[in-house]
Amino acid sequence: MKLLNRSTLYYLLFLLPVLVISGFVFHSIIVKQVNENVDESLLSQKKTVESRFVLKDSTELHYYNNADDDVKISILAKDELIKDEFTDVYGYDSSEAEMLPFRQLKSSFSKDGKNYGIVITRSNIESEDLAEGITISLVIMSGLLLVGFLLANRIISK
Repeated sequence: MKLLNRSTLYYLLFLLPVLVISGFVFHSIIVKQVNENVDESLLSQKKTVESRFVLKDSTELHYYNNADDDVKISILAKDELIKDEFTDVYGYDSSEAEMLPFRQLKSSFSKDGKNYGIVITRSNIESEDLAEGITISLVIMSGLLLVGFLLANRIISK
């Protein structure tokens, strides 16, 4: 085996695992950042709904539950409180006719001595598309860098 081929093989054996591992790390960082952004948005929406609910004279739950499909409010037991809990869920979207990813916030608040549970759901498809697009761009860029590096190494070594 020529020395040039051997050194190229060593470069490949080193670079491929580094590129694969860094790809997974970048993808997880992107997904984490996107989820944090969606979570902040859900908390903001919770505060808005909660303030409207508390300020209203009428506490008719059916009004809130029928007004917005993404927000559901229910009465909890007197001593039951729910800490903010974020989860990834899948739900059927009739307009798309398929199961789509959603980010969901479950929480609670109090009004007039009563505890209310609130569940806010937001579509996560745009966030998932963004993370997928960035990851694909990263894979393409890494592949181009790898090919460019190998070509440059071959040209310089000859």
